[in-house]
Amino acid sequence: MHEWKINDEQRIILNLSEFSFAVVEQDMLEFNTKSLSSFVCRVLENYYEKAEASISKTLSRLEERLNKALENISPDNLDAVVGILFNQKRDELIKEHTRYSRGRGSVAGRLHNNTLNIIQECMLSEPEYYRNISSYVRAVLEEYSRLPYIDRERIYFKAFFDRIETAVMKKKQLKVTIHGGRQFLVYPQLAREGDDTQITSIETDRLNTANYLVGYSKLPGQKKSEKITASFRISSLKEIKVCEEDAFLGETDLDNLRKRIESRGVEFLMNEEMEIRVRLTPNGEFKLSRMLHLRPRRIRQEGDISIFRCTQLQAEFYFIGMGADCKILEPASLRSRFADIFSAGEKIDK
Repeated sequence: MHEWKINDEQRIILNLSEFSFAVVEQDMLEFNTKSLSSFVCRVLENYYEKAEASISKTLSRLEERLNKALENISPDNLDAVVGILFNQKRDELIKEHTRYSRGRGSVAGRLHNNTLNIIQECMLSEPEYYRNISSYVRAVLEEYSRLPYIDRERIYFKAFFDRIETAVMKKKQLKVTIHGGRQFLVYPQLAREGDDTQITSIETDRLNTANYLVGYSKLPGQKKSEKITASFRISSLKEIKVCEEDAFLGETDLDNLRKRIESRGVEFLMNEEMEIRVRLTPNGEFKLSRMLHLRPRRIRQEGDISIFRCTQLQAEFYFIGMGADCKILEPASLRSRFADIFSAGEKIDK
């Protein structure tokens, strides 16, 4: 067993693979985090218990599941079967998490005090598999970076997800602060009494690219009757607090929310839908068939004019990527908005 040592400055050197380092850099940008040390510590604190890179913890969970699943087998056979499966998994974990390719350079970080407590806990078991603290932390980060983005978002913002779950369980309002300082009171989406369907206040968009807090929202000081359907991308939030005020939503509210999610998608709940009239070139039609992300619903065709029903914001996000292959006809406000965007782009080119 290797002996782990912690220096007085609590500093570690991480030689991440190029892939992992690129993901970490991108996530730091997406999650509005500038400190690499803070990012590493937060991921480690929120993920180490579930990470397969925590080999001892993973094997303990496996042994518990095997003993429960095979409890009807005679004790002698049980020990043999569990032992074989346990050792197979142990060898797989060691091979997978201790042999990542080395990157082109090293990055230094400092362990926070809370993270240091976790490391001291891991020192009781993980040195059997990792030669030092840095190699263990690196294995956790390499595993983290290979997860889908929505899973990484759930790990990094674990405290937010826990508070949302608490608010849903207690049927309480949430106060959310977005980056920039604006605050909103949120009535999270609650399950109906006796409803067995999976209803949660956390939703992902149709392509599972991001997590959203969904429900009804109003500004502080507004009446409950002024609340509107709303969604907040988790990574856009600076803070979430559980309030003492109740967050009751009636059947009509819940039905309306579900219908809007189905028709608009979770990204555009705060805006009203309208008809968007556009003229597409043949190449624009081809792009429409290939560009699936945020694609609005085409409700009918009138000659060479396509009519879509969506929010103006969704139309802006989607059709701007078509460039000259899409001409906005109505509404006039969106047509003017596109003209301003392309005009600004031409000035930059000059």
